[in-house]
Amino acid sequence: MDADWRACIPGFDRWAATYDDETRDPWFAYEAAWAFVERSLRAGLGDLAGRRVVDVGCGTGEFLRRVVDRGADGIGVEPSAGMREAARRKVPGAAILDGHLAAIPLPDGGAAAAISTYVVSHLSAAEQPAGISEILRVVAGSGPIVIVDVAAAATADLPRVREVLRAAGREGQVEWYEGGFGLDVATWRERLEGSGRRTLLEPLGPLLIGLAGLGAQRA
Repeated sequence: MDADWRACIPGFDRWAATYDDETRDPWFAYEAAWAFVERSLRAGLGDLAGRRVVDVGCGTGEFLRRVVDRGADGIGVEPSAGMREAARRKVPGAAILDGHLAAIPLPDGGAAAAISTYVVSHLSAAEQPAGISEILRVVAGSGPIVIVDVAAAATADLPRVREVLRAAGREGQVEWYEGGFGLDVATWRERLEGSGRRTLLEPLGPLLIGLAGLGAQRA
């Protein structure tokens, strides 16, 4: 795990107590993100009942709970102990494992599908390819892989990003974008398509992107 990301884990431990309330802020476009995740999973799997779906970076388990409620065999992977404890309370029937996107504690082909929301953007651009390789490793065949996150901003786009953040009262995040963090959409899309998946790309909020890699065999 990237050293900068590892240093953030204590902050996520503390955030676990208020995370569910704070992510209802419209900035997170939480319900739009969930709608994209569910639609993409169904497009790739059909009925979720009995299918093993891993939520990588599951946080407090909100999306994992929804997947399990729809009949899936859900597994959560999360590096923050505080978040894992919250997820175990919320989704008591699911396995909640210590791990992260670049080190998923599942065997090759151990899941029918994977989701990862608001996680990739916390990895440096240099570490994201390892995350792609890992999530491809654990998802069997051409099962769906669904990513929701904020996209990395090109230098030319930073003035617009600053404008959006200022309007949302989030100017403190400008340095984060200037540091090159964010979902590297082009790299993820290239790798997903190279693995035989067709990709869906959908804007979900001012800076939020939904990216799904779906097996070519399903419409």
